[in-house]
Amino acid sequence: SSRERAEAFLEIGNAHYQESIEHKGLTVKAGVFELLKRLQQRGIRVALATSSERKKALLKLERSGLGGVFDPITCGCEVLKSKPEPDIYLRTADRLQLGVESCLVIEDSPNGVRAGVAAGMRTVLVPDLAPISEEIRTLATWVCADLNEVSERLGLGIVSV
Repeated sequence: SSRERAEAFLEIGNAHYQESIEHKGLTVKAGVFELLKRLQQRGIRVALATSSERKKALLKLERSGLGGVFDPITCGCEVLKSKPEPDIYLRTADRLQLGVESCLVIEDSPNGVRAGVAAGMRTVLVPDLAPISEEIRTLATWVCADLNEVSERLGLGIVSV
């Protein structure tokens, strides 16, 4: 059936993707290590809220040199509704024992921006490859070219790692 062929295709695609990650690693956004170092120096906790399943998210973090950095990690299967609903960010704030007004979301997707804003959090957009609509630009607290610009806007400056 066409459904079985589609499932087989997805399974093969996922297997190739996993193999690629395991052998080649992953690239990270410009400025990520510098931003994380500055936040750590100031005692600011950094969490991850991802729609990915936990096993895949942990593998990606490990392969990109970010294993052990984020605490807590909230995955999509742990909430009832996924982005653009705010559930994943609200759960993460709860795990951090912080009010939403104390949280800053850094997102690269339109649905992520919608979710962060719906959660009542300041939400920074660092666009990925897809063009960003004016609606999303307006929703975001800031739109930054990369994570170095996020560091600058937060007054953290730039640090070399």
